[in-house]
Amino acid sequence: MTTRANLAKYGVTLTQAHDFIKANLGSPATIYQVAKQYGVDSQMLADIMSIDYTGLSADTVEAFFQNQGLAGAALHNANTGTPTNLQLLKDKFTGLSGLVSFNQHTGDLSNEALRANVAAKTGLDNYKFAFAPFNYQGNADGTFSATDLGVTGLSSFKATWENMESVCMGTAISMLEAIDQTEMANVKTFIATHKDLLDKDDDATLTQLRTKVIDMFNTPVTNNNPYYTHAEMVDALTSASTQAVTLIGQNAESDFIGVLLGQIVGA
Repeated sequence: MTTRANLAKYGVTLTQAHDFIKANLGSPATIYQVAKQYGVDSQMLADIMSIDYTGLSADTVEAFFQNQGLAGAALHNANTGTPTNLQLLKDKFTGLSGLVSFNQHTGDLSNEALRANVAAKTGLDNYKFAFAPFNYQGNADGTFSATDLGVTGLSSFKATWENMESVCMGTAISMLEAIDQTEMANVKTFIATHKDLLDKDDDATLTQLRTKVIDMFNTPVTNNNPYYTHAEMVDALTSASTQAVTLIGQNAESDFIGVLLGQIVGA
């Protein structure tokens, strides 16, 4: 069971668990007893604190409690693990792989500026958890490869929330920059025309929509007709990211790019 799923059983979010642990770092026995009571194993504790301690491992957590005179090894659970097996792009959207890149923008589209705008609404810890490496497949060795994330053409990089933030934001900006007004109008017309079938999750209709969306993002803007002005792009990305972080923070989602796609196309 994943950390997020285990906490959700008790109506607890990652941020709430994180705040509890930080508030009780001076009382390891309290953390230990609550972890045992609620089935939170050493890897889950490492996940919860990973936004503060990059690379924190289950072994380190167990050793910490052992050094406090507590049975740290009793928190080990090799059978549960925490990988969610999420890739950056879901299988049906791997056609967008060419857009995946780190965010190199400065100014109001930089990671720092976008983070400040979104975190002001969601809280910084919620924001960090949305990009936490444990959300994604292949995080266990501390490095993400293109294969881990289900993409091509991306060099391996250290598994940190900051790097995942940069990849997610860079990819989202590449998507937004590729949309022109004609393409978006066509997508919206298709959604409106086929609303009944889409509401029923009709496979053929969903496949047609997915193809249109992938084509829209993969073809550059034509005729100097972008869908977004620069200011509108900042607003759209901030709004979609805020929604994604909020849903992830409520344990309702864990797929940042997937939520962003829905927000952009559904807008």
